[in-house]
Amino acid sequence: MSPATIPPLKETELTTLISPSGLLTCTLLNQGPSIVSLTEISTQRNLVLGYSTADRYSDPDNPFLGATIGRVANRIANAQINDLNGQSYPLAANDANNCLHGGPNGFHMKLWNSHVTIKNGKQVVLYHRISPHLEEGFPGDLSVKVSFGLDEIEDIDGNKRGLLDIEYEAQLVGDVEETAVNLTNHTYFNLGQDLIDGMEITLGSNQYLEIDSSKLPTGRILAHPDVPLDSIGTPTAISLSSSTIFDHCFILDSPFSIDTRLNPLQTFASVYSPATNLHLEAQTTEPSFQFYTGHGLNIPAKNGDVAFKPRAGLCLETGRYLNAVNFVQWKAMSVLKRSAIYGSRTKYIIWAGSK
Repeated sequence: MSPATIPPLKETELTTLISPSGLLTCTLLNQGPSIVSLTEISTQRNLVLGYSTADRYSDPDNPFLGATIGRVANRIANAQINDLNGQSYPLAANDANNCLHGGPNGFHMKLWNSHVTIKNGKQVVLYHRISPHLEEGFPGDLSVKVSFGLDEIEDIDGNKRGLLDIEYEAQLVGDVEETAVNLTNHTYFNLGQDLIDGMEITLGSNQYLEIDSSKLPTGRILAHPDVPLDSIGTPTAISLSSSTIFDHCFILDSPFSIDTRLNPLQTFASVYSPATNLHLEAQTTEPSFQFYTGHGLNIPAKNGDVAFKPRAGLCLETGRYLNAVNFVQWKAMSVLKRSAIYGSRTKYIIWAGSK
């Protein structure tokens, strides 16, 4: 398939999904594509940060609100891939000398084709685009699909919980032999509070990639000193406050694979708000996740739209290791060969109820 065979892009459009019995609604924008809102119906609270007008998502100061990130999420050191197809590739730099979240005109700035379809008996929105060769410097024509679906599950007491299911798939469609891929979603979650302070989070791992002053990995995996453990070494709850600052890639016990969808889903974060009695449980097939406390947010109001203060939301971005493509020992998890398919899956489960 070549870019010429893809239907023309539509204009910016919104699509709203409703879970089977109406526990959750989710509004999506085909730029990114981006999660604009995710509402828990019993409390009528929107649990994600989003703009109220579509044009704000094209602003250069948009902090990737709710966006699908690609081709490669997180940072690539010195905005360069050192060895692909027997050569190096300079990338677009947008984080000092580094390439962050696919570059300034990455997937979060692009309009995607979309259609609503039925998958496993549930309604989903499927987004698709071709990322052309050397877009933001990345090699190869890449066909990318991402689907969003709402569902419901029952807990042990028979009560229903809402579920947002995100699935990614990508494949090279031209003649280039390999490229780098690491897709994620950059939603800022907030369980109905002004700021995230006072919320509680339990992480699925205390192992993280040590980083230097440029937030790039040194290659060492260490125990994070600010993740508390119980007597048998299991992470326990962190009560978030203004002094709680995370922007780290945590490591999960998953095998390295370019398509992780056959891996079992692991719970990597559980979040609770004592103020609103809302819960968020995050699961993924991926080998790592970035936990960011949103302390760098500082987006002023513009044209009557909302402002976002530091710590207005937290991010739980699943994916491959930070800068994996430039580390020999991690490279295989991020390099997509022409004969292979990239894939991953992440779920966010939401419900209201006391702790």
